[in-house]
Amino acid sequence: MIKNKEAQDTKKREEQKGYMMNLTSKILDNIQVSIKNIHIRFEDANNYELPLSMGLTMEKLEIETTNEKWEREFFDRTNPLNKFKPLQKIIKLNNLGFYCNPKDTEARCISKIKNMEQKLATFQKMFPVDSTMSLEYEHSYVSTPVSSVTKLKQLSEHAISSATEPIYTISVEINEININILKS
Repeated sequence: MIKNKEAQDTKKREEQKGYMMNLTSKILDNIQVSIKNIHIRFEDANNYELPLSMGLTMEKLEIETTNEKWEREFFDRTNPLNKFKPLQKIIKLNNLGFYCNPKDTEARCISKIKNMEQKLATFQKMFPVDSTMSLEYEHSYVSTPVSSVTKLKQLSEHAISSATEPIYTISVEINEININILKS
């Protein structure tokens, strides 16, 4: 009687553990990330003759789970119909750029502006949200904004043993990369 009760308790714990693993798997498989309008800027305005500014700009980064046609879709590995289907993710990166201006002007040093609203207005004027890059800093971009699409395909654990293709397949498409080097 006691052994039967212990066996039932063990079976119940394993079922709960399996449920939590399935739930965790569903969540991790279907996490979506969307980051928009990022701008990280560094200024060294201590040298008043030649203030330095540099920064990283990014319009958008999206990570989504997709179907076999690379269209966004919920994926459930625990569904028997999906047992041999691969997990597919698409990563879209829009307009990632890096600029460096070793001879900026004090007027464009945002860190020198005390009023927060004025600071924001100046920043938005230099780097409009609807633009791929700042026109004022156009010649300062070390790397002009780059866009890419990355496709990741992971075979299911059931398909791995009989697979003739790699477990992970990654495809990266980049529109173009321009590196600017100017002598000053």
